[in-house]
Amino acid sequence: MNGSGFTLPEIYCPFPVSTFNDRPHPATAEAARELDALIDELDGGASLVRDAAAGVFLADFAGRLHPDVSSQGLALVLMSHLVFYGHEAWIEQVDAPGHHLSPLELNTVYDRALEVFDGAATAPSDTLVAHLLEPFGNLVQASKKPESCVRIRIALEGYLRAQVWERDVRSRREMPSLATYQAMRRNTSSTVLYLELFPRFLDLDIPATLLDHPVVRQLQDMQANYTCWVNDIFSFEKEMQEDGALNLVFLLREARNLSWQQAVAAAAEMVEQEATDYLALKARLPRLGIPLTGALAELLDQQERWQAHCITYQQQAPRFSVTP
Repeated sequence: MNGSGFTLPEIYCPFPVSTFNDRPHPATAEAARELDALIDELDGGASLVRDAAAGVFLADFAGRLHPDVSSQGLALVLMSHLVFYGHEAWIEQVDAPGHHLSPLELNTVYDRALEVFDGAATAPSDTLVAHLLEPFGNLVQASKKPESCVRIRIALEGYLRAQVWERDVRSRREMPSLATYQAMRRNTSSTVLYLELFPRFLDLDIPATLLDHPVVRQLQDMQANYTCWVNDIFSFEKEMQEDGALNLVFLLREARNLSWQQAVAAAAEMVEQEATDYLALKARLPRLGIPLTGALAELLDQQERWQAHCITYQQQAPRFSVTP
C-alpha cells in the first residue's frame, strides 16, 4: 500500500532477464565519456539535458540493456535515448507558462529538426530538438542502408508529430477514447521508433518485406503496447501530481467508472493479456509460413529481453519516483 491508498499489482512478465544487473557493455565507460561531452555541448552551460539523462541513469542503463551489441550499436542506443529524454525535457520547458508553442509553431520546429536529421547543417537559431537530431541522424546514416534509414525516418517523424496531438489533448483537458490513446501512445512514447531501431542496434539484415508482414507488424505493435502500458502503471502515481495527465490508468478509471485500485488492476490485466496474446501469435509463426529462425528469431528474442530489462529499470530509476 502506498501513500495514495492503493497497491501496485505485480506486473506479468514472461520474458527472460539474464544480464541486466551484472554485465554492462564493455564499451559503456567510453560511451559515457563521449555522451558527457555531447551533453555539455548541447546544454551550452545549462543543465536541461544533463538533468534529463541523470534521471534515467542513461549511460549505465543503456550499457546494461544491450550488453551484446557492437560499439556502434551502443552509440546508437545511447543517442536514441538522449533524443527522447532531451526532447521531453525541452518540450516540458516550452510548455511552461509564458513559453507555450502553438501546434503550428511546434510543427515548424519539427520540420526544421527533420531537415537537420536528413543532413542539413544546424544554425545557432535552431532549437535543442534540431541539435539532438543532428548526431542521431549521422549515426543512422552511417550504416549506408538506405531502406533502413527511410524506415527510421518515418518512425521518427511519427514520434514528433504525435507530440502535437498529445499537447493538444493535454491543453483541452479531455480524455481521448481508449482506442485512440492506445494507437497514439505507441508513437508519443517513441516506442515505435525504438523498435524500428533494433535491427540497427543488432546489425541484423531483415528484409523489409518480412518486417512489414502484417503478422510481424502485429507482433511489433503488441511489444509496443506492452512497453507503454507497463510504463503507464509505473508512472501514473507520479502523473497524478501533474496538470492534464494522460495515462492508461486514468483512461480506464474514467471509461469504466472504476476506483484507482480497480483501474490500476485493469491496466495490469491488459498487460498480462497482451503478453499472453503476443506469445501465442509468435508460436504460430511457422504455421503461417514465417520461419522463426535467423535474424527474425534474434530480433524478437532481444526485444523480449528488453521488455524484462525495462521493468527492472523502471523500478529503480529516479524518473518514476514520487519522492521530490
